[in-house]
Amino acid sequence: MKKKCKSYKDASPKDNIPAGPLNEICIHPKNSNMNQYNKGTPNCNAVRMLLLNFRQEVRVHQAATLIFGPSNFNDPEDKASSPQEADFRLVIISEDLTWFRLVRPGFVTGGAYSVTLIFPFEGNYILFADFRSKRHPSITDKLKLYVKGALPPKSEGMMEKLVFSSGDLQMKIITEQAFRTETQNKIAVTIRKNGVPLRATDLTSCLGAMAHIILVRRNDKSFQHLHSEADENYPVIGRILFSRPGIYRMWIQFQTGNQLYTADFTLNVAESNAQ
Repeated sequence: MKKKCKSYKDASPKDNIPAGPLNEICIHPKNSNMNQYNKGTPNCNAVRMLLLNFRQEVRVHQAATLIFGPSNFNDPEDKASSPQEADFRLVIISEDLTWFRLVRPGFVTGGAYSVTLIFPFEGNYILFADFRSKRHPSITDKLKLYVKGALPPKSEGMMEKLVFSSGDLQMKIITEQAFRTETQNKIAVTIRKNGVPLRATDLTSCLGAMAHIILVRRNDKSFQHLHSEADENYPVIGRILFSRPGIYRMWIQFQTGNQLYTADFTLNVAESNAQ
């Protein structure tokens, strides 16, 4: 008889699964260099990342320490890998997709991880825990967190945004054609710092990659994480197959000159058969 997966909704207290806001756990194994969140029933053998202190109140503009711990309810021996630079990366976004962070929680005693964050405004935040266990090379869990305090400013509608400029940094997405579903899309990015073009050799490793490209679809908050490529013309290149049309928010994080940069963009993806 096939073993039935337990979810947070049908778990009982004896299962030691915390009840509360952590009721949406979604896992998808990494395929090549892309880690895509896929809503559905988790694999029975998949380890899950839990927010251990989820009952604490988190308020805006106050430092909040979040503690995470991996657990496999069907295989207690399946623990997270020993701490390494790329073992656990955490993406945090506001539900309206206007705020973003990519961090690596630190390893603490007892097999847990912790990170301290300051949230800018009240509302729901989505946490994508990208990690691996001893028996699973890569897993992504989706968790939710509510932050209390002042409401965010009213956000404007999301229009396509292919250029980013802040301080000494200018970035531009170069496209040969419109972004479409069911076809391989190339996201080529130019970077200028103080007006000088950067090459791939000007970037240094950041959280296990030369650059991270995070995409979240506005309608359903589906998640994709790319590790960039590069060539002689573009220091950052992403290749992606969009399964659904819509508005996608995209963030690129990289490091150069011992300084970490995060740039935000908005992509409009059309149906492949649209005229």
